[in-house]
Order: sequence, then C-alpha cells, then structure tokens
Amino acid sequence: MAAKEDLYDLSGKGEVLRNILRISPTSEPSEKIIGARKLKALALKDSTKVADAGAIPHLVALLSADTPSVIQEDVVGAPGNLAQKNLDNQEKVASAGAIPFLVAWLSASTPPHVQLQAASTIGYLVANHPGNQGKAAAAGAIAPLVALLSTSNPAHVQQRAACALARLVSNNPDNKVKAASAGAITSLVALLSTSNPAHVQQQAARALECLFINNPDNRVMVAAADAITPLVAVLSASTPAHVQVKAACALASLVFNHPDNKGKAASTGAIPFLVAWLSASTPPHVQLQAACTIGYLVANHPGNQGKAAAAGAIAPLVALLSTSNPAHVQQQAARALAYLVLDNPGNEGKVESAGDIAPLVALTSTSNPADVQESAAFALANLVAENPKVQEQLDMLHLSSLDLSFCWNCVSKSKHMNGQTSHDGSSTCVLGHSGATISTAEPVDSDKLMQELLEDEEREKAMKETKAKAKKEKKQRQKEKKKGKSKEEQLAADQVSEGGGKDADKHKNPTMAQDAQFIHNMESQAMRHANDVQHKLIKKEEKEKDLKDAKAKAKMEKMQRQQEKKEKDKKGLTKNDKQQSQDQASAVEDQDADAHLIQEQH
Repeated sequence: MAAKEDLYDLSGKGEVLRNILRISPTSEPSEKIIGARKLKALALKDSTKVADAGAIPHLVALLSADTPSVIQEDVVGAPGNLAQKNLDNQEKVASAGAIPFLVAWLSASTPPHVQLQAASTIGYLVANHPGNQGKAAAAGAIAPLVALLSTSNPAHVQQRAACALARLVSNNPDNKVKAASAGAITSLVALLSTSNPAHVQQQAARALECLFINNPDNRVMVAAADAITPLVAVLSASTPAHVQVKAACALASLVFNHPDNKGKAASTGAIPFLVAWLSASTPPHVQLQAACTIGYLVANHPGNQGKAAAAGAIAPLVALLSTSNPAHVQQQAARALAYLVLDNPGNEGKVESAGDIAPLVALTSTSNPADVQESAAFALANLVAENPKVQEQLDMLHLSSLDLSFCWNCVSKSKHMNGQTSHDGSSTCVLGHSGATISTAEPVDSDKLMQELLEDEEREKAMKETKAKAKKEKKQRQKEKKKGKSKEEQLAADQVSEGGGKDADKHKNPTMAQDAQFIHNMESQAMRHANDVQHKLIKKEEKEKDLKDAKAKAKMEKMQRQQEKKEKDKKGLTKNDKQQSQDQASAVEDQDADAHLIQEQH
C-alpha cells in the first residue's frame, strides 16, 4: 500500500517513477510523450532526485531507439538537464552510453531544434570533465559541432554549437588541435560579425578564447583567419557589455607572447576602447578584463606601451589600485602598470609621484592576497630600475610608512630579463620571492576569473551586511536601554506625585546596579499607582453614568408633563365648544318659537 502511495505522490519520488513507467517500451505513444516531457522538466527542477530514482538508463535507451519525432527534443534534452552543474550525473549519463547517441543527433538530417538540444546536452556533459571531453572527441563530436557553426544554420543552433565547442576544448590541448584542424577558427571568426545576434557573437568569442589559451599554434593560425579585426570591431560596436568582455578575453589570449598579433590589434584601434573601459563608471568585471588585455598588449612591446600611455591608460590604472576596488581588479591594474613601465623610461617618468607609487606600496602589505602583492612588487621593481626619482619617493614612503610589509632589498636588486623580473637570491623578501621569478603568465580562463571576482564581491557584500546588521542591533539595544531608563524615571516621578517624595528623593534616577529590593518596591508602587488610576477611572465612569441617567430621567419627566398639559388643554377646549353649541341650539329654538307665535297671532 505504501509503494502505491509513493507512486502517485506528485511532490516526491513517486512522480519520477510514474513517468519512468510512461517511457517504457510497452507504453502507448501518448504516454511516452507525457513521460519524456515530465522527466525533462523534473530533471531541471531536481536532477539528483531523478537520477537516484533510476531514470538515466531509461532515458538513454530512448536515445538509441527509433524515437518518435514528437518527443525527440525532450528525450535529447533531458540528459542535459540532469548533467547541469552535477559532476556525478555527468559521469552517470556518459557511463550509460549517451554520448555516441547524442553525437548522432548532430547530423545534418536531424531537425534544427533537436540538433540544438543535442549540442546543448553534449556541452553540459563535457563541461569541466576531462573524461567526458575525451569520450565526446572519440565519438566524433568535434566535426559535426563545427559544421553547425555554419551561417546557414539558425542562430540558436550556432550559439549552442559554439558553447559546446568551447567546453569541449577548454583546458584540453588535444581537442584544441582537433577543433582547429576541423576549421573551427574560421567558422567562429565568421560568427563575430556585428550582423549576427549578440548571443552568437558572445559564444563565438568565448570559443576562440578557449582555443587560444595555452596554444601558440592556434594563435598563428588566426592570422590567416583574420580574427583580430572582427574582435576589435566588437569592442567598438554598440554591442552589449558582456559580449565586448568576451571579445576582450579572446583578444588577450590571441596577443599573448605574439608580437605580430599585438601590433595588429593596436593598429586596428583596440587600445583606446580598452582604456575607456577603465573609467570609474564601468562595472568591476569590465575594468578587470580591460586592464588584463591592456597588460598583454603592452608587455614587451614598446610601440604599444607608447600608444597606451598616449591613450591615457596610466591615470585610470593607478586609480584602480585603490583599496576600495576588488582584489582581482587591483592585481590586473598593477600588472598592467608593470608592463607599461618595463624598460620604458618615458612611461616610468609618468609614474614617479608619491601619489602614484603609494597605492602600489600599500598593495605589497601581507594583508593583501599573494597575487596582489606579487603584481604590486613587480610594478615597483620595474619603476625603480634606473629611475632615481622613484627610488627617492620609495625611500620617503619607507621612512614615513614603517608598518608596510615591503621588501626594499627585493625591489632595489631586481633585474629585468625579457619581460621577467628575477631576484638574485641574495636575500629572502617578505613575499617569498628569493630566487623566484615573476613572469608573464598565460591568460587565465575568463570564466574562472569572473567567478573569482564574483566571489570577492559576494564576500565583500556579506561583510557589509554583517556590519550593518551589527550596527542596527547595537542601536536597537541602546534604544531599548534608554527606553527602560526613561520608564524607571517616570515611575519615580509618579511616586513623587502620589506623596512618596521622601523615598523618591532617596532613590532619584535609579540605575541598573540597584538591588532587587528597590526594583521590587518600585514595581509595587507602579502596580498600586496603576490600580488607583484604574479605580478612579471606574468611579468617574460610574459618576458620569449616574449623571447621564439623571438627565435622561429628568428629560422623560419633562416630556410627560408636557404631554399631560396638552391633553388637559385639549379636554378644556372640547367642553367649551359643547356648551357653545348648546347655547346656539337654544337660541335657534327660541327664534323658531317666536316665529310660530307671530304666525298664530296673524
């Protein structure tokens, strides 16, 4: 009986089991339609519950069968809903053999709405999962995904294919090579056109970024595909900010350690657009990516260093060093400044005032994250090299800011070699840089960087909310304390008004430190006072009631007297009228008699 109840419990596991039965091979087509759609929706709502109920093998079995066209979209999309941000389900769905069937649904003969679901599901299965990335590549997913990028396909299909491709090649060198060989770069560059929808441009830029990171060969191939021009065009166009940020991420990955790409990006006009993003009115995640991309554009490139300085990059980068900005923004701003002044006396001279250097010194404090300290030290080391004015400012700041945890020996002895700052190892600095090297690192995956930035912002928001809550609670406690004191003072004043002046003088302005007996006495007095007030109010109400009743009685008596008078007057008037009528009748009779007598005499 319990099993039957669970089976029809629509709010729990029973709903999942019921719909698993609907998609069984022996079920009617109409039942399969309902079951597939329900399971897809339930998987999005609670993927763990659906997987634990045993739905995965049944859904994969439908993928391999001759599925009716009316439920193909739901059957192909359900495993994707199960795998969203759920590594366990990613593993279970792939282990059940879903990937080869999903790849088959990418074929050109499949309806576009089903291709879209297949690409989406493959993307969810391979996201951050090296094992599934390998299985998808082995099943031949790359070539059909690249084919779906064709401009002849609907925009939403292109978007999902680009997204799946980005996840398939992310941090996977083998898949990057296979995707590039399949022609992915050329197809993705074509999707960057400003004539395409923003969501398509965004995913194309994201896929290009993943292809370029840690892959110098793909950066070279991009020259033939001419990806730089459309990427810069996206930066300058009136496209949404999130699309521009992805384009900037792809550009950073494209120009890393590639002088030709750096020069072409600058000559195409990328730097002024990026500098404009550094303004205080720009969201932090946009500022972060702009600083990051500027840093890679100017690193070891004197021409771009000059163009960035001429575009006004130094002042806003210094402003981003402020402690009011998120740590990741500070780090990228410090690193960009370091590359701007590296072996460039002209730019070093533009960052030599104490106002420019002090924020960098502050960031070397051990209270900051290690990567922020490292970037700040890197920038200071580059500024100090062969620049006496900067050294003087550092000495002045050192004398006036002894609490700053900064390794002066590390800065003064640093040497520059091909864009790297290396320590001679003669001493150990507080940052742990003895014998270490601060070098130009590969661009970090933008999604990871964004996630870290969002986490920083959430931590900062939580801290502010905690402080605000503590402040509010403190105010409330103070208010309650003040209110309690005022109440006690009022009770003392009532005691004086009731004739208890002698005791009130003795206990004037009582405090919380007074003994329990005094508090008891005060409470008793307050109770007596309250009873007296209540008694007086009752007596007053009774008196008012009596007065009201007396007035009502007097009024009734007056009305009665008036009524009696009216009746009496009415009776008197009636009697007089009767007498008058009788008199008149007698007079008439007398007249008639006289007339009769005269007639007889005649």
